[in-house]
Amino acid sequence: MKGAMLPALRLLLLLMLLWLTACPACASAAYNQSWSEQPWQREAKTERPAEQTVLSSPIAVNLSGREPQTVLVAGENSLWIDSGTNWSRSLQSVASEAVDIIASCNNSASADLYLISYSNSSIKHYNYKFQEGYNLLRLVPGGPGRIFLLMVCQGEPGGAIMLDVQPRPEQTTPTFQDVGDISIGESLVTVKSERFRGFDLYVDGIFFGSDGSDGTLDGTAHLIVGSGKTHTISVWQRDGQGGIINKSEHTRVFARDVAYTLLIS
Repeated sequence: MKGAMLPALRLLLLLMLLWLTACPACASAAYNQSWSEQPWQREAKTERPAEQTVLSSPIAVNLSGREPQTVLVAGENSLWIDSGTNWSRSLQSVASEAVDIIASCNNSASADLYLISYSNSSIKHYNYKFQEGYNLLRLVPGGPGRIFLLMVCQGEPGGAIMLDVQPRPEQTTPTFQDVGDISIGESLVTVKSERFRGFDLYVDGIFFGSDGSDGTLDGTAHLIVGSGKTHTISVWQRDGQGGIINKSEHTRVFARDVAYTLLIS
């Protein structure tokens, strides 16, 4: 009887092996995930690195007495560089000199802002709740190079501006304005994985970056999120056809000036 069952058992084991081979996602073992945190040591405001670019949070502004003489294009969602008498989409500026930006988002909605600095290949993401009407932001370029600021309002394009930042003359004393002493609370998040390579990172459902953004697929990626809020960090790994083969989601509150590390092994 036992001898008659052996062929059937062998056939069953063979079928299970073929099924696991055809379904790698089904065969993937469980992975461990852990968080660690430590104080985020940042430079003092008076010692800001030359290559750091800072964007303030928006404040309501009354345009009475500072209306522009010309506006190139009108729209409910808009983003402009305020040069005093003119509003424009692009400007040549100098490093460390503040640039005023006027933004409006329909129905006082929450907007996503993406600050792209070509000089150091960085992307910063900000999410702000705009007041009704027009809002003022202040951008202080940290170093020379081209900078783009893109706005997405209620899932729709809200405008884009471009700065061509020139080096600050060496013979002059820096005269840049501080960001109005407006405090920007941020947290540093580092994702490290021995299991995932080439993964994508999403923050609250918005694509934020990927492993390999720095040119190396090393299973490590960094991002900065607003602090004092609850965020969902999603780590997605895709196959060659774009299908998701591994997905890891983590929701937590991020404290200000804390460096978090998410280890996935």
